[in-house]
Amino acid sequence: MRSSLSIFLLLVSLSALAKDILVIHDPVIPEAPPSVSVLGGFMVIDNPTDKDVQITAISSSVFSRVEIHKTVMQDNLAKMIRLDSLVIPAKGSVALQHGAYHLMLFNPKHRLKAGDNVTLKLKFQHGPSQKITLLVSPARLDDSHSHHHP
Repeated sequence: MRSSLSIFLLLVSLSALAKDILVIHDPVIPEAPPSVSVLGGFMVIDNPTDKDVQITAISSSVFSRVEIHKTVMQDNLAKMIRLDSLVIPAKGSVALQHGAYHLMLFNPKHRLKAGDNVTLKLKFQHGPSQKITLLVSPARLDDSHSHHHP
């Protein structure tokens, strides 16, 4: 009886550890022409916890690097600023979208087509990392795939 209880408690503990911290909605990467070496990643990130969650790094085996950016207006021009981290407020959310916070996905290792799935790993200041999956969506005429860096 005692060993059954121990095994049950261990399984409950492991289940709690495996639970994702953040809830991700509509995670997409718009499809781009083969010549494009930088793609954008977009989604809404919800934090249902009672504490702020700080994303300190994002990685993927599909890209050489992933960066968090924010678009700001400076001298009437849109400029992208690289961020070292992104805080998702307690009981709040952050939208990653065109013209605001977004992900920059550099040098895909292969051509991504509509319908493909890409896994990213979010690393947090505190707590375990979390894997998320983004869907490559069909390109639309209003999607902007050209990103300019100073």
